[in-house]
Amino acid sequence: GVPGRGNIPWAETFAAIRSSGYDGWLTIEAFGRDLKDLAAATKVWRDFAESSEAVYREGYSHIRDHWKKAPKATKKFERPVREEAAPRAKKESSGGGFALPSFSLPSVSLPSLEEADSSTVLTVALSEESTQDVTVALSFGGTATAGSDYSGQAAQVTIPAGSLAANLTLTAQNDSLVEGNETILIAIDSATGAEVGSPDSVEVVINDDDEAADPEVNLSTSTGFILESGASATITASLDAALDNDVIVTLITSGDATLDSDYTLAETTLTIPAGSLGAQTTVTAIDDDADENNETISIGIDSVVGATAGNIDSVSVQITDNDGTPTLSLSGDTGTIAENGGVATVSANLSSPATDDVTIALALGGAATAGTDYSASTQSLTIPAGQTSASMTLTATDDTSFEADELILVGIDSATGATLGAPRTLLVRIADDDEPAPGERTPEETGTPVSTIVDAGAQFVPMLSFGLRNPTDGDVDLSSISTQASAAGGINAAQLFVDANGNGQVDDGEAMLASVDAVAANVNIVFTLDPALSMTAGETVRFVVLANFQ
Repeated sequence: GVPGRGNIPWAETFAAIRSSGYDGWLTIEAFGRDLKDLAAATKVWRDFAESSEAVYREGYSHIRDHWKKAPKATKKFERPVREEAAPRAKKESSGGGFALPSFSLPSVSLPSLEEADSSTVLTVALSEESTQDVTVALSFGGTATAGSDYSGQAAQVTIPAGSLAANLTLTAQNDSLVEGNETILIAIDSATGAEVGSPDSVEVVINDDDEAADPEVNLSTSTGFILESGASATITASLDAALDNDVIVTLITSGDATLDSDYTLAETTLTIPAGSLGAQTTVTAIDDDADENNETISIGIDSVVGATAGNIDSVSVQITDNDGTPTLSLSGDTGTIAENGGVATVSANLSSPATDDVTIALALGGAATAGTDYSASTQSLTIPAGQTSASMTLTATDDTSFEADELILVGIDSATGATLGAPRTLLVRIADDDEPAPGERTPEETGTPVSTIVDAGAQFVPMLSFGLRNPTDGDVDLSSISTQASAAGGINAAQLFVDANGNGQVDDGEAMLASVDAVAANVNIVFTLDPALSMTAGETVRFVVLANFQ
């Protein structure tokens, strides 16, 4: 029959067996009608259970449960052995009254995991319950990394006594990496309290849910600085992965440097051929004479066909200027203009164009008086950026007074955006066109210049005195001085002296600077100064001319 059915006192029976210290096998030997010869010999004429499987299952559960409840022995059972019989083989066990149950790793609850934080339950199962805890040591391998690709890893699991299984939950960790599917391989390393069965390993697949982004194009430059004197930089458009199609990159330029004026760009459209990782173009500086600040070229990605623009979608290259600050000087009409409306043009000139406007303040001096003897169109000039000169005019004012020729001294007082060069001063003479009355003495000019009518035959008498002022903020060297004497018969000789005390006479100790022989009537007298006379900034020097009419 089936153990547990009928009227046998099972509790007492198991208690008696276990209290004796017996630790051997307990078996079920059931009779039935499946074996006809045996059934006939044992007089079994009916079924004792619904099926053979019911006998084994119900009988096993009955024996297991009652054995657990039965009290343990206080001393070990000694089994008698007959001398003529061989010892009965006994299966080793690690404790308890049964052989070690086997266990295995059956399939997990899900064949794979989705990366987006899904979980799977791993079951470690025993073939039968154990009367003691079973500890299972596990190892984890595969291409997935514990802690970053999944969580729930455990070095061991414990199946409590009386249980058939223990569970371990593994959870995929979501990330944004394109890494492909990854595997977790879980295997049984060892166990305490049970034997390893089959299967002893299982594999879980983590399905990656990240899609690869389109390949990106980024820009780079071989250098961030190029000299204005024709230096170059290489601009590279690079893909982070080769494609099976051409990629077309259109470039755009900006910055304070001007394309085709300050630099050239060899190509504005780049084609990265299929299977390649990049294409290049060249930016080259254009040399010029303009003094200018360092300028910046910005080259960026305007559009991409066949890929996408990356984070580095622009680069900058600085052009280092190689031109010095331009030098400023004066030029123009330095001769004589007529008193009746004569015009002289004076120009301020730069040695090279500047990138910013150059402003110039002019100083006017000399014996002629601005507003009375002449008018100036301006006393300040501006040379626009990129140009090299600006001009002003001096126009003589006619009058009826007999007076000596008068000098206009034009000089650069100051300038912004350029350095002062040479010449920075020039002289313009106004030729008087009026006749004197007999015995007339001309009025003093600015700086008390005086001209005098001298009787014929006079010998080395003061004929003219005048002053010159240096209106600039730098030293000026005078290499010649010109004036005009009106003498009907001409002058045999003229001498130029420094009038140190300003009395219009030549006194002891006043040095002669120059002399001229045989001066024709009514012409300019030009005195050549050798060595040149140096005048400091703002200095006024008075002169006196002696004439010999013999």
